[in-house]
Amino acid sequence: MNNKVNWKMTFSCIGTYAAIAGLLLNGVLTAEAREWLKEKSLLKSSPIPTTNSLPATETPLSKLVAQGFESGSNNIGVLRNTRVFSDRVTSDNQEKYYSFSLDQPSNISLYLDNVTSDVSMRLYVDTNGNGVIDSGESLDSSTAYSSSTGVIGRALGADNYIVVVRFRGRNSNYNLQLVNNTTSAVNVGILKGSRTFTGSMNRNNRVKYYRFRLNNDSNVNLSLDRVTSQVSMRLHVDTNGNGVIDSGESVDSATAYSSSSSGVIRRRLGADNYFVVIGQNRGNTNYRLTMFSP
Repeated sequence: MNNKVNWKMTFSCIGTYAAIAGLLLNGVLTAEAREWLKEKSLLKSSPIPTTNSLPATETPLSKLVAQGFESGSNNIGVLRNTRVFSDRVTSDNQEKYYSFSLDQPSNISLYLDNVTSDVSMRLYVDTNGNGVIDSGESLDSSTAYSSSTGVIGRALGADNYIVVVRFRGRNSNYNLQLVNNTTSAVNVGILKGSRTFTGSMNRNNRVKYYRFRLNNDSNVNLSLDRVTSQVSMRLHVDTNGNGVIDSGESVDSATAYSSSSSGVIRRRLGADNYFVVIGQNRGNTNYRLTMFSP
């Protein structure tokens, strides 16, 4: 079968602007193939971008994938609670893209693990809303190793975001977990009297948020116990009232080490909104959180 027949078969199956652009940018199409496409009006109204026609701040591949043109991109939509993806990066498939949006300020956690070789992830914000990664839109990055998890934790505003998972020298599988801690938080309401909550810390539940309010100044007691592995507890105040934990809003912390060593926080707190964050420090474990205000 000759090359011209191959073009026809290819574009009969994947004859989208994205597919044509991807092949052209990678130098796959010959001059003869371009002429064939023009005859079929596939190049008539929308000129295919060349490498030189794109701004220097964008790579052609990143531009195409961020716009959703490539099969490797994953459009999550509005991120609520937890989404988990398992995939693979290789020398032939070096980047995987995940786009999501937030409709309210949120504390977001990204976890990258289950790798056999170094794999990196980077978080971008689509500041100008053009659907692509531009210069100056990088927010944070982390790398997963075979012995440790890559973690990004940020307070993010309502906007559109892109996570890029990248190959770093050797082929590897990976798991990517995106968590909206704000939408999955337990809303305790006004803390009056004693409230008890139980839960578990594991690979699919690494952090848990509890939100409560005090209407008056009060002596608050927080107790974390019944653990079989180390678990942390952190108390934050929502000083600016934006519904998320920002830098500088930490009040106190404690750690529970075993069933006989509880983590305790005792503070006199003013009328305000607060967060208690329970976090996994080591192995899997159950826990009990008791909150008290007279």
